[in-house]
Amino acid sequence: MSSREELLTLAEAEYADLVGKTVLVKYICGWTAGGRETAEVFCDPPVPVRVLDTYNGPLDWDVYDWIDPTYDVEPLQPIAGLDPQRSHWIYGYSRSTSGEESPGSIVAVMTDPA
Repeated sequence: MSSREELLTLAEAEYADLVGKTVLVKYICGWTAGGRETAEVFCDPPVPVRVLDTYNGPLDWDVYDWIDPTYDVEPLQPIAGLDPQRSHWIYGYSRSTSGEESPGSIVAVMTDPA
């Protein structure tokens, strides 16, 4: 078990390491065409997105005893069902103070070509 402060520190470090990088995700969230509702789209195979510098940091969701970070992203290919002109986001690795964990959207961090 970890304290809320320890989990926040870990989430901030993970986020700082990912900003600007390309990651493969198994699902992505965003606005549907027309912008009236949001949707979560599952991607098989996973799709590449770039992690953006997220407004107000990555910890938009601090629910109950969970630190459930979200990251703004830029899809690197069209995502069916989502408006390409609106915001997109993914979930980082989530952890609770009771020791539970959830891996979030990311399946791999891509290596930038040298």
